[in-house]
This record gives sequence, C-alpha cells and structure tokens, in this order.
Amino acid sequence: MQFGLWKRPRVVAGRVYVVKGLGVVRVTAVEKINLSRLTPWEAEASGAKDV
Repeated sequence: MQFGLWKRPRVVAGRVYVVKGLGVVRVTAVEKINLSRLTPWEAEASGAKDV
C-alpha cells in the first residue's frame, strides 16, 4: 500500500464506502493528525512508516 499526504480529507464522516479488497467501510470520524506525534507502531499500522 502506498501512503501519501493529503491536502484535505478524501472521505466524509458518516458515509459508507466500498473499498476494493476490503469490502464495505463505514467512516465514523475524520481527524487531522500531526505526523510527528505518531508512535512507531501507529505509523507502521497506518502505512506512514516511511513518511
């Protein structure tokens, strides 16, 4: 999976999306994060390990 920084959210809280290879996903919240505050575990789990 390729991780890239987004200038704005690409999903909307409260909507349902169909994700190829994953299925139906309901987005419950969208929050802005600070990459420097991610723990190594969070970065690896989210795909942001090399950012």
